[in-house]
Amino acid sequence: MKNLLRAVMVLAVLALAGIAALAFWVGPQVEEQARREIAAVSEAVSIPGQLQFSAPDVKEIKFSPFSRRLTLRGAEIRGEMPPLAGSSLRYTLEEASFRIPLRMLLVYTPLRDMVLPEKGMMTVGEDMRISNFAYAFSQGSISAHSMVRSEEADAIRLESGLVRELLEGKEPLDMLNAVYRMGIGEIRASSVTSSMNSPEQGMRIEFNCDSMLMRNWEGRVMEKASMDGILLKKEEREFLRLGNITVTGYTLPEEATVRELLTLAARPKPNERALQALLLRMFTTGEPLVREISATDLRVPLDGQDVSFKNFTLTWPSNTPLKYGLSLNKLSLPTALVERESGLSLPGLPALVLDAKLDFAAQGNGGMHEQGTISAQNLGALEYDFVISGGATPASPQALFASALSDVRLKYTDQRLTAYLVSNVVPVAQAATPTLKAAIAQFCSGDSPENAALRGALETFATSPGVLEVRSKPGKSFRLFEAAGALAGGNPAALFSVTAQPGKKSLEEQINALKAGGAPAAQ
Repeated sequence: MKNLLRAVMVLAVLALAGIAALAFWVGPQVEEQARREIAAVSEAVSIPGQLQFSAPDVKEIKFSPFSRRLTLRGAEIRGEMPPLAGSSLRYTLEEASFRIPLRMLLVYTPLRDMVLPEKGMMTVGEDMRISNFAYAFSQGSISAHSMVRSEEADAIRLESGLVRELLEGKEPLDMLNAVYRMGIGEIRASSVTSSMNSPEQGMRIEFNCDSMLMRNWEGRVMEKASMDGILLKKEEREFLRLGNITVTGYTLPEEATVRELLTLAARPKPNERALQALLLRMFTTGEPLVREISATDLRVPLDGQDVSFKNFTLTWPSNTPLKYGLSLNKLSLPTALVERESGLSLPGLPALVLDAKLDFAAQGNGGMHEQGTISAQNLGALEYDFVISGGATPASPQALFASALSDVRLKYTDQRLTAYLVSNVVPVAQAATPTLKAAIAQFCSGDSPENAALRGALETFATSPGVLEVRSKPGKSFRLFEAAGALAGGNPAALFSVTAQPGKKSLEEQINALKAGGAPAAQ
C-alpha cells in the first residue's frame, strides 16, 4: 500500500513538473504571440476614412509559467477620427491578465493539430482581470472621458478556426468577423464612469454605473446583459436615476447585414432611405434582436418632485409572426406637472399613477391584433381589444386613417376620472348630468332602436359613472373616417353597440365630494 501511495505521489510530481516544463517552454512563444496580436490591433479596429489608430504601446508583457497567467501592463493606443478635424482618441489600460488553459498551451507545441479541433469553440482564457481601463476623446473644447475601475471575465472562448488563423498570422484580423466567432462565459465590471463636456454649448453630462454584467455570450447570441445603479447628471445636477436595466436573449443580426450597415454608414453622404430600409429589415426579419428589456426604479427630478416608475418591460418573443408586448408598473407623475401640461384641475390627487400592459400580435392577413389595459390609480381603467389592418403599424396620421378596424372592444371602469373631467368643464355639480345628456342627445340623434339603446346606455353612465363597454358590429370593419362620419351624423349605432353598468354614486355626488376635498369611494 505504501509503495502504491509513493508511486501515485511520484506520478503527480512528474505530472506537475511536466506541466511546469511545458509552461516554461512555451512561455516565450505566448509572449511573442501576444505582442503580434497587440501590434495588429490598430489595423483591425481602424475604419478607412472614419477611424484611424496608431500602433499600440505596451510597457510590459509577461507570462508566468507556474500560474500560467499572461499579464499586460501600461497599455496605450492613440487615434483620430479624420472627419472631425483636430480630434484625438486615447485608450489606456493599467493592467490586464488571464490564465491560459493547459490545452491552449499545447497549441503552441508540435501537438497543435492534435489538440486543436477542426470545428467548435475552445476556451483560450480563464479568470481575466482588468484594472483601470480608460478612454478619452477631444476635439477643440469638446471632451469625453470614460473609466472602468475593475473588470473580470471567465471562460473566454474562440472558434478553433479563428485560433488557428491568429497563430498562423496569414491575414490581418477581421474584427467584425472575430466578434461572431468568440464568446465569454461571464463579464463583470464595477465603478463605471463617463462624462462629456462642451463649454461652448454650456453642456456637461456625467454617467455613473455601479456595476455591469454580461453572461453567456457566444457568437451572435448573449443570454443576459445588465447594469445596476445608474446615475445621469446634467450640469452637475441629477437628471436621471435608474436602479437596473436588463437585456435578456440578445441576438446580433447576421454578419453580412451588419457589414452592409457599416458600409452604408461609413459613406461621406449616407443614403438615408437605404439606411432606413436596412434597419427596418434588421428589426423585422429573422430572430428578434432582444427577447426582453426591463428597467426598474426610475426617478427623474422635476421642479422639486419626481417622475418615477417601478418597472418597465418590453417583451419581443417573435418576428415571424411579429409579436411583442409592453408593460409599465406604477408610472408616477406629479399632479402639478399634469395640471400645468393639461390645463386640468385635479384637487385631492397627490400624483397621477399609471399602470399599463399592451400586447401586439401580427395576423395572417397582414393585420395587427392589439389588446391591453391602461389604468390610473383612483381614476379609472380602460381595457381595449381590436384588429387593425391595411397599415397594421401606422407610421403617420394618414396611414392610421387609411387603416381598417374590426372586432373592437373598449371597456372603461370609472373611479372618479369622469367627475374630474366634467367638473373642469361644468363647475356646477347639479348641471353636470343634464349637460352631458344634452350632448348625448345630439351625439345619438338617430331615431333607430339601436341608437335609442346606445343613447340610454350613455345616459346611464352620465348619471352614475360605473362601467361602460363599447363593441363594434360583429364581422364589420371600418375606417376612422367612416367612424367620424357616423358620429357626426348622429348614427353611432351603425358601427357600435354600448352597454353600461351604473356606479354606486351619482356624478353630482362625486363632483361635490371633489369640491369638498374628499375622495369618493371607488365605483
